[in-house]
Amino acid sequence: MYEQYKDMKNGVSLPDAYNLRKISAEFGVSSDYVLGLTDELETKYLAQDVTLLYKKYKQLLVNPIMENEDYYWIKIEVDADRAYIRSTQTEWVGFTEDGKEIRVARKVIPENVIELCNKVGDSAVIINKISDIGLFYLFGGNAIITENMCRECMPEVLEPKIS
Repeated sequence: MYEQYKDMKNGVSLPDAYNLRKISAEFGVSSDYVLGLTDELETKYLAQDVTLLYKKYKQLLVNPIMENEDYYWIKIEVDADRAYIRSTQTEWVGFTEDGKEIRVARKVIPENVIELCNKVGDSAVIINKISDIGLFYLFGGNAIITENMCRECMPEVLEPKIS
């Protein structure tokens, strides 16, 4: 029988039955999905793995609130087209010459934001390091981010918004 399928022309190989089961279990998907026979993930696998990954994410970003740092509250959501929507808490600072409103990112008290987010059931993570930003983009949600991280990795958060 076939222990492993190989397509030398395209460099494609498929795992044997034993490895197929291991791969499916590791990634929490069906063997049909691994083999490319279906594009649909079985929800029983997906829901379980997403929940576990999300819990690990929340555990990884339990950072201390750093003293003498300014923090901003940002949120990332995914819309129906799978595009990221990033929002920032802002405050009004004035008008342009043509009467448009100017808003800038509003500094927040991290403890207050964390308490508020916990009340509505979507706890905020604390971003103090560059490595935290990648996880935040992957999972989204609410975050409290230091001004230094904004300047270095998300400068558009601090740019004035005109509307």
